[in-house]
Order: sequence, then structure tokens, then C-alpha cells
Amino acid sequence: VDEVEPADPRARSRRPVAEARQAGQGLLSPIGLLSVDALLRGGGTSPRLYTFEAEIQTADKQAVANRATKLVHPAAAYAALKRGRYFVDSGTPLSFLVAAVTPEGAYLPAQGLDLRLYRRTWKTAMRRGLGEAYRHENTVVDEEVWKASLRSGTAPLAQSAPLPSPGYHILPDTLRDAAGRESAAAFDFYALGEGAGAWWFSDGDRIELTPERETVKPGESVRFLVKSPWEKCRALITVERGRVLHQEWRDFKGYLPMVELPVRPEWVPNVIIGVVLMKGRETFEVGADHLDKGVPVVKLGYTGISVVPDAARLGTEITPARAVYEPG
Repeated sequence: VDEVEPADPRARSRRPVAEARQAGQGLLSPIGLLSVDALLRGGGTSPRLYTFEAEIQTADKQAVANRATKLVHPAAAYAALKRGRYFVDSGTPLSFLVAAVTPEGAYLPAQGLDLRLYRRTWKTAMRRGLGEAYRHENTVVDEEVWKASLRSGTAPLAQSAPLPSPGYHILPDTLRDAAGRESAAAFDFYALGEGAGAWWFSDGDRIELTPERETVKPGESVRFLVKSPWEKCRALITVERGRVLHQEWRDFKGYLPMVELPVRPEWVPNVIIGVVLMKGRETFEVGADHLDKGVPVVKLGYTGISVVPDAARLGTEITPARAVYEPG
């Protein structure tokens, strides 16, 4: 028995987690049946998908196998959220929809919903490893900036939450059914503006670029955030596909600079956008840990964007000559 649990939207990793839960063997009954009791894990706020696999081997060593899956719901109802834009200006309210639904998708009124809004930042410290090597140790700091409790309705309810500060935010929604079991939903977004908190600092040379949309059209603008580890730096921005199609230099200020580029027709069907951050020497100070605090540093990141014009989309329609056909 294998179990797959969906990823927590509040976690850094979004990949589902799979693990083997149970294994064993036995003999078929005279009518070819084998009864197996599987112990399923309790708790959790997300659905779990269980896969049951069996292989039967005959006396002459011939084998046949098959599998079946079963979705296990965490509760009798689900908390549901619908986010608006992925990038929101700080200082303006965040608008979203909230509801409670059955596993079949019907709206369920009069269900208690607890909403929380967190602003996430990272604190980074240097830790000494083996020998003279040092590494960055990042600690997540979640600050609660808003909360609310409400009852669900027969349709999604429009809600709003204040965004006093820029940065990365997470909004979880928790529901508890009549049996005390919980289900939860969450979405994340970025509040834009000056004063965003620091990001986690990697020991490597890579940075993360977060596009607002992964598919755009010529004539539109592509916007993406650069998760910079420094408050000030110089940046080289390139648009590439086999060769450099566009390049420009910019000075970044803050930990969350946003880049907006007009999409050109020659970018069809896709391009790779790259950002190289460069921080020159600012000081010759050597700390108590014997590290050069002003050493020049370079970091880079890439993200892919699909560019699809409306003219490239082919509409296909098939109309049969008759609605019903008979054999022959």
C-alpha cells in the first residue's frame, strides 16, 4: 500500500510526498480471494491518495499484477479559497473568495472558517561547518498580520484583508467538520513595494525568479520578481533563445525588485529570461569569523516564459453528417 500526500502550500517544497505504508503476502482462498486490512494514517488537513498493488504468482511461476487507487478525504467538507492576482500592491486590500464545499463540489453553508494571513521573512546567520568552511543557516519567521472567523454561505463570500507591508504572504483557511476533523486550503502571493523583508540566503550562486504569468502574448508585458539576497546590487537582464535577444542593465534596490519587459513578436514561441546580480566590493573589513565581509559576489537565476499569439491558435470543429450511425 503506497500513500501520496499533497504538498502543503505553506511549505517551501510543493512536491507531493509518497511513501510505502504496508506490505505483505498471503494465500488465495479456494475461490481466488484474499482479504487484506490496510491501516490508513489519521489526521492531516489534506486528502491522501492510496494505491493498492497486488501480484499473484501461480504454482508454475507465472505472475499477473494489478493496482487500484482510493482517495481518502480528511473531513466531510473542504475549505476553499480563490486568489485574485499573484502580485498585489502593498497598502491596498487583498481581495479573495472563501467557501466551504463537500467532496462532490457542492457549496456547504453555515460552516465555521478560520482565516489567517502571515507575512514570511527569513533570518540568516553564518554557521561554521567542517574545517574552515562556513554556511548560511536560514530560519523562517511567520508574522501574523490579520485573522478572521466567519460562516460559509450558499455561494463564495467576498473577503478582503489589509496589506500593511510588502513581501511574501501566505493565507491559510481551516475548516472543522461536525466530527472534529479538519481540512485546510491556502494560497500564497507577493505584496509589492519598498521595504520587503530579506529572503533565504543560499550558499550557492543561484537566485529565484518568480513570474506573474508563465504564458503571455506579443504586445503584453511580462512581469517577474527577483528574490535578491542584497538590499542594493547591479543587475544584468537578458532574454535568450539560442542567442541573446535582449539585454539591459539595471540598479536594484530592495530585496524584492520587480522587472517588467514588453513582449516582442520575435519571442514566439518561448524565451528564457535570465538575471545576473553583481555586488562589488564595499569594504575590506574582515570579521571575527575571519571572513571577508566585502568580497565581490555574483548570483544568477533563470525562468522560462511561453509566448503564444492568438493568430497561432487553430480552432478545430468536427460536425458529423448524421447524429446516429448503424453497423454497415
